[in-house]
Amino acid sequence: MKAGMMIALLALGTAGCSEPAAEKVGEAEAASAEIDTAGYDIAVRCQASFDAVARLYKILSEQATGAEREEMAATATQRSAAAEAYRGIARSVGTKMGRSGADVDAAIKAAAGTVDAEFEKRPFEDFASWVAQEADRCPPPST
Repeated sequence: MKAGMMIALLALGTAGCSEPAAEKVGEAEAASAEIDTAGYDIAVRCQASFDAVARLYKILSEQATGAEREEMAATATQRSAAAEAYRGIARSVGTKMGRSGADVDAAIKAAAGTVDAEFEKRPFEDFASWVAQEADRCPPPST
């Protein structure tokens, strides 16, 4: 008798739960899509910022000498690696979102174009400061 009551209570307790559960699944999927979109946008933006910072450090390292040259070159290499990591994240998340490789490449190119446009309209020191701040706003790249 106790087993039968437990089964009946479980049946009553789960009756009608499929609809709210389906809503929860839909909400979770929507939240996941928002996270993917935000992550994609961040990765695209950050790869462009880190790529520009890497180019700046490379140029500065070529003008420096001694230990300063080595330090600047190492920083350029690190920033370039971060840019590459963000490109990989953008490609991975973009593919997960159903974007083609060409779409992802176009977004990456557009982000680089945005950074280049800032370079054209700002004095060099202002641009360097701006792009460094943009890179600093990026979370550490992780997959």
